[in-house]
Amino acid sequence: MRLMRCSRSCLFVLVLSTIIIYVIVPTEVDSTPIPVAESEAKQIVEAEIIETDQAQTDQPEIEPTEREDEPKAEVKQIAKQIVAEEAEVIETDQAQTDQPEVTDMTSPEVEPEVINPEQTAARETRATEVEMLPNPLDGRTPPDDGGPLQLRDVIHTVKTSRLFHRTRVEPILLTWFKQAPEQTYFITDGADLALTIRTNQHLVTSSCLGDHGPYGLSCKMNLEFDEFVKRDGKWWCHWDDDNYVNLKLLLPLLDSYDWREPWYLGKASVDRTFDFRYNKRDYTARFAHGGCGFCVSRALVKMMVPYAYDGRLLDFSRQTQANDDVVVGFIINGILKVNLTHIEEFNSHYHWERLINMKNEQLPRQISLSYSQEYHVTIRPPVRSFSHEDDPSRFYSIHCMNYPELEYCKYLPEKPADLFSVD
Repeated sequence: MRLMRCSRSCLFVLVLSTIIIYVIVPTEVDSTPIPVAESEAKQIVEAEIIETDQAQTDQPEIEPTEREDEPKAEVKQIAKQIVAEEAEVIETDQAQTDQPEVTDMTSPEVEPEVINPEQTAARETRATEVEMLPNPLDGRTPPDDGGPLQLRDVIHTVKTSRLFHRTRVEPILLTWFKQAPEQTYFITDGADLALTIRTNQHLVTSSCLGDHGPYGLSCKMNLEFDEFVKRDGKWWCHWDDDNYVNLKLLLPLLDSYDWREPWYLGKASVDRTFDFRYNKRDYTARFAHGGCGFCVSRALVKMMVPYAYDGRLLDFSRQTQANDDVVVGFIINGILKVNLTHIEEFNSHYHWERLINMKNEQLPRQISLSYSQEYHVTIRPPVRSFSHEDDPSRFYSIHCMNYPELEYCKYLPEKPADLFSVD
């Protein structure tokens, strides 16, 4: 009996110590495994309970006191609780191990695309609701008396830069601009009060880049397009600031095509197609070289609006990384499937061999001409021309060939300026 009492006393001390450790010293069972010491303590508790129960069974029945029964029941309860919590922890750890790692609970399958927030709405709308966008040309028809095409029916936009206001724009202002001042607009990247006055407020100043990169060029081309949309023209013609335009030949050419139908007139820089990707689709297209100039009928402009109007052309350029004239061709020929109509009389200095080898009689038959520091047309004798110092672009001399009645043409020198120059 004395041995049993000692055993029971020792058990009570052990159980009480376990309870104190368990209650007073908190353990985290959410994710941390149970320590080895605590595990051993549980085993000891369970073994002592079993041994005690066995000993009690072998001894004569003794009515337990309330003091002896209470620790035993509490120990069992705590032991069960410890085991249950341990099993729950193990089960939770196992469940977490079996689950795949998910970093984004809202969209675990698709990683969100990082794009400019200002472009997101435009891209999504264009991809899904292009045909539903309001078209500013709906319900608007230019005046039409059924007669031949007039100067007022063609809107000209000229892309330039503040750097070239005094060099490239000046010859245009003194030649073909004078014939269509109300229909010609200059798109530039810097304010110029003098030029604004001289163009009768037809200088459109923008915040576009002044470089020759795709974004600066496409930004200006977008404004050119928007400028036409504001007007009631039948044709939109784009020109660079190094283009001379023979308007008296351009009008009959445009009049031979119906502005109510989609027409894309110009000349390709190279005779091949180009591949591009837009809104996750692949396309093939040709484009009219912007350096030659190109003209687009009103019907086709209306078709282009969902892809080009109000910043969409610039966004198109960002997606395709293409220059302005290329983007126009991608939209017209690649997406809208309108073919480029080749016009041989559109010229740029890109085709420099053709430019410098033109004969005098060919020059008045060209609709557009161009120049660069290295290449320009050569006016051969006996045709008179201004000096290269006065007329480096050759625009003044060509304009006098087309309009010899102009007042300033009387100042043409008697000796041809290009007599000893074949550039």
